Amino acid sequence: MKRLVLSALLLSSSFAVAGGAAQPVTASTLRLSAPVGTAVNHQTTTKTRVQLGDVTVTARPGAEVDQETLDLTRDAIQQGFSQNMQNMTQTVTGQTTYRVTGRDAAGNVTLSTRVTQSSGAAGDITINLTERVAPGGQRQVTGVKVDSADPQVREILSKFTPEQLNALNGQQGGSANLYGMPLVQGKSRTVTNSADVQGFLGGLLGSLPGAASVDLKSSPLKVTETTTYTGLNAQGLHAFASSFSAQPWKLDFTLPGDAGNMNITLSRMSGKATMLYRRDGLLANQSTTTDMQMRLSMTMEDQVIDITMNMQQEMTLKQK
Repeated sequence: MKRLVLSALLLSSSFAVAGGAAQPVTASTLRLSAPVGTAVNHQTTTKTRVQLGDVTVTARPGAEVDQETLDLTRDAIQQGFSQNMQNMTQTVTGQTTYRVTGRDAAGNVTLSTRVTQSSGAAGDITINLTERVAPGGQRQVTGVKVDSADPQVREILSKFTPEQLNALNGQQGGSANLYGMPLVQGKSRTVTNSADVQGFLGGLLGSLPGAASVDLKSSPLKVTETTTYTGLNAQGLHAFASSFSAQPWKLDFTLPGDAGNMNITLSRMSGKATMLYRRDGLLANQSTTTDMQMRLSMTMEDQVIDITMNMQQEMTLKQK
């Protein structure tokens, strides 16, 4: 559930459309010229597959645990994963609407984004974002409202602030902000962004009971992306292709007293994307594939558990 919620939030941030002053897209850079009031509706589909890798269980240093107990713990983890495979491989659909709601004299654009994503038993999760887009293409979230039929999910997400979502600036994956990029066929741009995931997750954990006693530490997540303008396609849409990868990243949770600790390591993340933009600068279609390898390590009583997981994700956004 939490992974779906986070996915929806990242989707809303990553797919937001940016722009500049009102002018036709005949200049040398990609710009937003859609008039105020213009809205675009998209169908979104996210397919996620998680595969269990190695599972090792050892005794905590200084503790004595017989091999039979360690093997039973390992077998229980593998069996539990197998029983829940239907929850590990899933397809989530949704709707996304972008609407240009304002443009001031300085060329700053007000963009409203509404994302609705199906979340199984919890029902739909709806995210409404308001962003200010500078003439140079820089985006800043100025308002956020999240709603869900599930009271617990609604309570958690209601604590998010624009500042916490802005902490994810730069973690755009294959949908990095392209406004201001030269429309020269074959021209590439490489950008390395640093995302404050600790600030974002701190907001999520801060909404949970007992969160104050959990010590969370993480380094910034650095993602490098190279995007190339490939020209106009047969439909007259501006086409871009990108590839991205992340540096190894680690998140540590330290629980109070002797409750133990847990850490998550992102060993590998890479992917590619294609984006199509309309002549008025609004996003028409996007397809992103991402491959990740994660390692989960936790201490439970006298046992240390290490789990490796691989995740593949395909995200598509198509204009209706």
